Amino acid sequence: MDHIPILRAGRSYRSLNAFRLSHIKTGEPLVSVSQANRGLISKELGNMAFHKQALGRHTVAELLSISTEAARFFTTAELPLDESVQSPTDYLRQVSGQRAFLKPSVNRTWIRFKGYWRRWEMSSMG
Repeated sequence: MDHIPILRAGRSYRSLNAFRLSHIKTGEPLVSVSQANRGLISKELGNMAFHKQALGRHTVAELLSISTEAARFFTTAELPLDESVQSPTDYLRQVSGQRAFLKPSVNRTWIRFKGYWRRWEMSSMG
């Protein structure tokens, strides 16, 4: 079963507090998700100035470019997920199985998302 970690300043963090999500119809375990407790959130909020400074080293255009590339990877590539990888197909299976969504509805949403990042990419090119 895949595990979805917390991202702390872009780094994967596996919490001791995790929640298992199961398929809504079959009960099959889909994924385990790390959860952040109050102390962890408080610690991260205390580091906000550092994270803001790190983001401030980039122009808005650079941040948009990074986000656009991330969206493209998210919809087309196998990406590292804790100690495994997750493909776009895996993501769609997990989302449609965990929620009472019909797979065609999830697929339509996915297609819209791909369209958004393509338009965003084209508009950022000028």
